Amino acid sequence: MSEYDKWNNIKLRTTFDKDNVLIEKTISIYNTNNYKTEENTFDKDGKLVRKVVMEYDQKGMLISRKFYNEKNEMTFSKVFTYTY
Repeated sequence: MSEYDKWNNIKLRTTFDKDNVLIEKTISIYNTNNYKTEENTFDKDGKLVRKVVMEYDQKGMLISRKFYNEKNEMTFSKVFTYTY
């Protein structure tokens, strides 16, 4: 199930098992330019299990995506480059 903000961005996504018990929920955060800047995923007990942080350049192109674990330790980073 998903909830949307006034710009039709997914702000909350919840996942349930076949018995309708919560498995996880993901909260997305957007900047003033309407770009997703952070995605936080929580387990059924509300504990943070994963965080993804996105950064954009002045043209609005995604330039990095960093993944963090439940201890807020970066586990993976992807950098994107563009030729303008």
